Amino acid sequence: MKIFVAGATGVIGRRIIPLLVEGGHDVVGMSRSAERARSLEDYGVRGVVADVYDTERLRRLLADEKPEIVIHELTDIPHELEPGHTIEQFAANRRMRIEGTRNLVEAARDAGARRIVAQSYAHVYEWLPFYARLVGAPPPRHIPAVAERVLRHEHLAFRSTMQRGAANAKARARLGFAPAWVSWRDGLRSELERAAVA
Repeated sequence: MKIFVAGATGVIGRRIIPLLVEGGHDVVGMSRSAERARSLEDYGVRGVVADVYDTERLRRLLADEKPEIVIHELTDIPHELEPGHTIEQFAANRRMRIEGTRNLVEAARDAGARRIVAQSYAHVYEWLPFYARLVGAPPPRHIPAVAERVLRHEHLAFRSTMQRGAANAKARARLGFAPAWVSWRDGLRSELERAAVA
């Protein structure tokens, strides 16, 4: 199956790329950076460079590639977060989620893609104090390693979209994803409890 991964060199994209290749899929990975797109060759993936805001280039690229499935892993999340400045810090990511998603979906539809798999997003930092109180831990001052372990698991994006229909469940099954927890909340609670014991 031919799969086009937009955001292939990002945090989640670079984790699913090897799984797709292992599954025998023909994978094309898109990145904004030429250097990062070249790095995909190490996985046996052809990297392409495109900006999701350049709609003409994006449409031509997807029309030429003719993928059956498009996986949306595009983000523009800041590398460092400053509590209390969420709105300003996530402006570029909101634009990516709205305008970038629209551009990618339209280009995928026009190229004849049968499925689009998109990650979901949960702003965990604001919930961490609540979950810390839930398990009797002190409130965090930064995103702790226990939350990072939950967030970095490949299944999170797929698990968090479960209620959006069978296509996501089918994609998870085909790609071999199996959630470690029923929900990310359970995973976070479990990791916090484990950290409190350790």
